[in-house]
Amino acid sequence: MNPERAAQAAAILRPRLAVPIHWGTFYPAGLRRVVPEPFETPGLAFVEAASRLAPDVPVRVVAPGEAFDLPAR
Repeated sequence: MNPERAAQAAAILRPRLAVPIHWGTFYPAGLRRVVPEPFETPGLAFVEAASRLAPDVPVRVVAPGEAFDLPAR
């Protein structure tokens, strides 16, 4: 899913928390010549799209390798 489609899914499913995943993990070999840093825009684009399409769904962007505790219900 791209960020827009993922935000549409969040609007339909209405999870208590949306966490975009895999947005910074795909960095093909050889791409470093063209784009020196891993992609960061898909996670941020999801936040923007979710704020428009699913404003009642909280979003938490987690950096690759970062961890966090889910809030209690």
